[in-house]
Amino acid sequence: MNVRRNFILVGLAVVLTLLGLHVPGSTALAQDAEQPKYQQPPLIDVSFEGGTVQQYINAIRKQGTNVNVILDVEDLNLPMPAVELRSVELESAIFVLRKRQVVADGILAELDVNMIRHSPRDNPTFVISAETRSVDRSGPNRSAVLSVKDVINAGLTPSDILTAVETALELFGDDRARAEMRFHEETGLLIARGSSEQMATIHEVMDQLRESVDQEMQSRAEAEEIERIHVDAMRMRDELDTCRREMDIAAREVTQSRTRSEMLERELEHARIALQEQANRTAEYNTQTQQLRSEIQRLHDQLEQAKRKP
Repeated sequence: MNVRRNFILVGLAVVLTLLGLHVPGSTALAQDAEQPKYQQPPLIDVSFEGGTVQQYINAIRKQGTNVNVILDVEDLNLPMPAVELRSVELESAIFVLRKRQVVADGILAELDVNMIRHSPRDNPTFVISAETRSVDRSGPNRSAVLSVKDVINAGLTPSDILTAVETALELFGDDRARAEMRFHEETGLLIARGSSEQMATIHEVMDQLRESVDQEMQSRAEAEEIERIHVDAMRMRDELDTCRREMDIAAREVTQSRTRSEMLERELEHARIALQEQANRTAEYNTQTQQLRSEIQRLHDQLEQAKRKP
C-alpha cells in the first residue's frame, strides 16, 4: 500500500513540475525516484616493483580498469618506488601519487593529482601534474677542524686519510664546488671547508676510519694477547718439563737414599750384633778375671798362712 502511494505521489509531482507548479516535498520525491542505486566501485590489487610514474600508471591499467590519466609533467620518467596495494579502489591507487616529492638532477618535483568527473555515470579523469623547482643542497659553506693524530698514531698516513676523504667527496659529482682541505703536520689537524653535506661526509669518513683503526688495534691486541698466552703456555710447559725432570732426579735420589739407608741399617744391625757379642765376651772376660783374682787372693792367703807355721 505504501509503495503504491509513493508511486502515485511521485507521478503527481512529475506532472505538476511539468505544468510549472510546485508541490512541497515533490522535489525530494522526484530526486529520490531519479537517484541511481549506489554500486560499490571495483577493488583492485597493485603489485609494483618500482620504476617510473608512467610505469606505475601502466601497472594500474593492467588491472583491466578504465582509467583516464593525463600526465601533465615534462619528465615522464620520474622515479617511483615499489608499491603493494591490496583491495583498494582505483581512486586510492591513483592518489598514492599526490604530494609525492621526487629529486632528480638537482630538480625537486612535487606531484599533484586532480580528479575530474562531469557526472556520476562518467569514469573519472585524473590529471597528474608536477610543480618543479631547482634544489641547492649545498647550503652555506662550513668549516671543520678535526684532529687525526690518533688515526696517524695507529698507522695511517696523512696521504691515506686525504685519499679516503677525497674519494668520498667525489660522489657529489663535478657540478658541486669542491671542498677545500689542508693537513697541518705539526699538530695533526685536518682543516676542511665546504658545504654541510661535504662536512658531514668528512666526519662520517673519519668516524669510519677511526672504527677501522679501532678494529685493527683490537685485532692486533687480541693477536698479541694470543701470542702472549702462547708464549706463557710454552714457558709453563718448559717449566713443567723441568719440574718433571727434577722430580724424576729427586725420585731416583730418594730411591738411592732409601737403598743406601737400608744398607746402612743392615750394617748398623751387624755392628750392633758384633758390639753385643763383644760386650758379652768382655763380660765373660771380666768374670774370668774376677775369678782369677779371687783364686790368686786365695792362694796368696794360703801362702801367707804357710809362712807363719813353724
